[in-house]
Amino acid sequence: LAAVRRELAAKYRDLFIQTGLRLRVIDLVPLALYRLFRTLGARGNAIAVDVGENYSHVMLMEDGKLTFSRAVNIGCREMAKVAFPSGLNPAADLVQEIRRTLDFYRMQKRFGYDPERLLICGGGGRIPNMAALLEEGLGISSEVVNPFGLGPEFAVATGLALRER
Repeated sequence: LAAVRRELAAKYRDLFIQTGLRLRVIDLVPLALYRLFRTLGARGNAIAVDVGENYSHVMLMEDGKLTFSRAVNIGCREMAKVAFPSGLNPAADLVQEIRRTLDFYRMQKRFGYDPERLLICGGGGRIPNMAALLEEGLGISSEVVNPFGLGPEFAVATGLALRER
């Protein structure tokens, strides 16, 4: 089951109507990424994190299937900053949000859910040491997803391109 806010769907529909294009489908980031991971042969239990410009999607996959996703308000803009006068640490905040997602999922669904790896994509995959920071904070081996050599920032676009009619 997936949902999108009615206002957002209407906004996209109106944009297509104004441009004279025919809207066939509105896809969601987690589903596009799942399509990509499935195509790349993702198996087992994994956490996927798409670190976008303003927010990130945290997705949990169990036995290679997308089982839960959540958007968090931490993105590349915050992650790319080196010094924080207020003492904030966006990498630590992202780790905390991933842990919260895991805790919620485990309490609701699967107490024994144990992810084997962390898949990082989006523009955040280009931030130096991003994989190491998340790996250290979560204690899970990580890898930056580089679909077909295009770069991690093209993961969602690649997943959208893989959509069947």
